[in-house]
Amino acid sequence: SIGQGIPLATGAALACPDRKVLALQGESWRAAMAQVCHKDFTAFGAGDWVMVAAAGISIWCLGLADGLLLGCDPSLGACLQQTLGEVVRDLNATLSSDQGDRP
Repeated sequence: SIGQGIPLATGAALACPDRKVLALQGESWRAAMAQVCHKDFTAFGAGDWVMVAAAGISIWCLGLADGLLLGCDPSLGACLQQTLGEVVRDLNATLSSDQGDRP
């Protein structure tokens, strides 16, 4: 279902308040993860689960119908959130400029 990331992230945060929980959603979540993680998320789908390193941080990932739910140790959460935020901003800027080049 569309938008399941926020309710699941909230539930996960309530269940594990000592962990940082983030949701990546949208068409380019796989491209964002490719920038920070060695795992190929091409075939990663809803309900799939894995532990990997992203931006040098150990994280768990749960596939959503429309994205990815991920979590890490709270002491590294701010770093992970900042890194992913910068990657997403860069991807969005690239996509926007690419669309501006079209006739």
